[in-house]
Amino acid sequence: MTGTDNKKKNPTILFLLAFVAIVISMFIANYRSTRVQELNSPKSGVEKMSTFGEQLIVISRDNDIYVWDWNDLSNWTQIGAVEAQKVAAMSSDRLVWVPSGKNDVLVVSNLRGDKELKRLSLGMTRTCKWLQASSNGKYAIAGVEVADGSDNRIQLAVIEPDTSSISHVATKTLRQEELELQDIGISNDGASVAAVGGKDTGWILVADGHSKEILWEQTIANSSELNNVIFSPDGQTVYASESGRYMYVFESATGKLGNRLAMDKYKTPPNNPQTISCIAVSHDGRLLAAASAPNSKVWVWDVKSGTTIDVMVTGHFWTSGLSFSPDSSLLAIADLTTSPIKIWRVSENR
Repeated sequence: MTGTDNKKKNPTILFLLAFVAIVISMFIANYRSTRVQELNSPKSGVEKMSTFGEQLIVISRDNDIYVWDWNDLSNWTQIGAVEAQKVAAMSSDRLVWVPSGKNDVLVVSNLRGDKELKRLSLGMTRTCKWLQASSNGKYAIAGVEVADGSDNRIQLAVIEPDTSSISHVATKTLRQEELELQDIGISNDGASVAAVGGKDTGWILVADGHSKEILWEQTIANSSELNNVIFSPDGQTVYASESGRYMYVFESATGKLGNRLAMDKYKTPPNNPQTISCIAVSHDGRLLAAASAPNSKVWVWDVKSGTTIDVMVTGHFWTSGLSFSPDSSLLAIADLTTSPIKIWRVSENR
């Protein structure tokens, strides 16, 4: 009888031990998790996200502007909206945007969008197709398509800190059957501008913002295209991502290729291949973050050593915005859909 009782008890004890093990593992996983907070996302999803000073600024897909204070992320405000095709937030509470239905004009306004400060004409036959701000928000850059011939010409135009003028820096003729532009960027001091794209081969160009000369231009044979570009805070390095799993690190002045930072390769459906959806560099210049789609992971590298220091599983559909906190210890991760904006602590010991 005792043997029978023991046989009945053993499955029960094993079940309890397994249950306790699962609870403990869940507790440990939760304890080790670096996600520290979630913020309400705009109803239309996030188009862009940036940090200037202590402000986390989010632009929704409907071009509504939201602001959080990094010192207290529990409070947020929808401060304004603009009827625009392209929008970029800048520092000093400014906004630069292309009005709906008018491609040849850039409007500079307050951050709310309800007070126009300047209207900058791009010129006839010119259409603003790309618009980005520098990481510190001091400068902005526009990619202007000039349609006055059989081939499209792209001009990179710098919006100065006082937002009173536009300076056309470099012109590149793009034959659509050979090359498509994907992204543009500008350094924090306005001294360098970059453009990336490609078609079957990755392509990058860097020009001098002052002399207006193209410094260098090259292709990446192992990449079908480059799709995101950003400068380091000191402007000495330019980072470019590909429609795949690699980040390329170039010297801004010479174009010398340094590290090639890699994500893990994973299987995807044929109609949804692996790509890097957006990138960000920390304000101290030490860290580089890139979001991989469609597996919803964000990778963080130490740029000096090229080592991976963190991989975050976000659960997002398509990561559309990355922004480091002012002290570079936190990373805000936003989605193109209505998923919450997630704040993660960057763990350098993982």
